[in-house]
Amino acid sequence: MEIKTFKRFLSFVLALFAVSGTIIFSPAVSAATSGDWEYGVSGGTAYITGYKGPGGNVLIPAQIDGYSVTAIGDGVFKGNSTLISVTIPEGVTSIGDYAFSNCESLLIAVIPESIERLGDFSFGCPYLRFCGYGGESLVKTSGT
Repeated sequence: MEIKTFKRFLSFVLALFAVSGTIIFSPAVSAATSGDWEYGVSGGTAYITGYKGPGGNVLIPAQIDGYSVTAIGDGVFKGNSTLISVTIPEGVTSIGDYAFSNCESLLIAVIPESIERLGDFSFGCPYLRFCGYGGESLVKTSGT
């Protein structure tokens, strides 16, 4: 076999493998939108992947389209300048990296006791005054 023919054949096989590998090995995850929320479904539960609402006082839903919400993904609200407060329902166990970072208007974040994982810099907000549950804040404020 000529070198040019072999290179073409090899390129074709690698391209075929790349496409079929993507199809064969992609996880069973679906993506959807419901109202202001973008979400994915995995293992029978939903995780928030995006927010398109007006901001203000936001209540994360406990369920979306019949799926229990168990996680907020990485960077979902990152840099959102309209978010003032967020309440996360019981049942959510994970808040992703940078989920609420750089939300300059975020003052209050109420998280449930069900939280098992807070991602890196999940609440890196400069003016956050309360982040906690049951009246107990995890944030130390200096006043003003």
